Amino acid sequence: MLPNRLQDLVSLRHLDIQGASSLIEMPTGMGKLKHLNFLSDYIVGEEEENGIRELGSLDNLHGSFCISKLENIKNRGEASEANMGNKKHINTLILVWHPDDNADDVETARDILDRLQPHQNLKELLIEGYWGQTFADWLGLSCYSKMTGLSLMTVQFDVFEELACSLPRAPKLCQLSVNGGNVKPHNEVISITQLAMSALECLSHIQSPGQLQLNWLLEIEVRECGLLTFPLGNFPNLKKLKLSSFKNMEYVEVPHALPSLLYLDISFCSSLISLPALGRAAPRLEVLSIQYCAIVDCFAEECLPQSLKQLRINGCDELASWIASKGLQCQGLTHLLVSSCHPRPLGDKS
Repeated sequence: MLPNRLQDLVSLRHLDIQGASSLIEMPTGMGKLKHLNFLSDYIVGEEEENGIRELGSLDNLHGSFCISKLENIKNRGEASEANMGNKKHINTLILVWHPDDNADDVETARDILDRLQPHQNLKELLIEGYWGQTFADWLGLSCYSKMTGLSLMTVQFDVFEELACSLPRAPKLCQLSVNGGNVKPHNEVISITQLAMSALECLSHIQSPGQLQLNWLLEIEVRECGLLTFPLGNFPNLKKLKLSSFKNMEYVEVPHALPSLLYLDISFCSSLISLPALGRAAPRLEVLSIQYCAIVDCFAEECLPQSLKQLRINGCDELASWIASKGLQCQGLTHLLVSSCHPRPLGDKS
């Protein structure tokens, strides 16, 4: 618990409460600390004296700043009084809701997000636990063209298609995380869960005629999807791709070449029948890992590019038998691992 009279330390410059998980709210009168240059977190209280409006006078904050328990904002007008647009030295903004089962006022959530519009020089934005059904209008404004990182964790799954309208206006964006559940996302990949499958449609919309191609994307991770096929779009700079736990996926389609792809990992895809012709699709591939894809039984012609250096096969008995009988035509290969064991349940850390 922070001191009740913390407001009296009017010359305080730095307050870091990261990791103080027992804190449930801020002390009253934080708005008096106008000389604060760094405040790691602000936990919105339920009372006016420690609510969101106390942030209104803290315009000298620098660096990364997290505002949590936004569900405690009862009067949506208070969110405007935080004056987030005046905090021009914040480069990373994290907005966190902790909704319970009764958090169904989607209009209030949307209005609060709309009124917390940050300044235009923001580099990274993370939104967690948001239960609104639509994003704020400012998220898609071209003035946020300097944004390089965007992380969205929402409990509403129909807000993505809107995501498609927002992304093309952020040409410097190179880190995107989209997650439909309360699972911590990876910071440098697209992470799409079963509950956020509509985000796949978002990607296809972004690549429609007249919109920005995804030439900024470096890494993609897709897991726990129910698609029969996974179509890859035009990702000219994609370096790393991970597909995991596609129970129904039979094929990976690569209609466009992936000229920069260096790493491909496909795991726990029990229905996968065959692999794409990577020799043509990924001519620079260096690492290929295939794990627990039980019915894949061979490498098709031109499947293995000559650039391949490491090949890992684990828990794929049919494929392992084919390699033993047919061998591999890959002259650049320097590391080969072929093993057979029973898969450990996902989430088991033993």
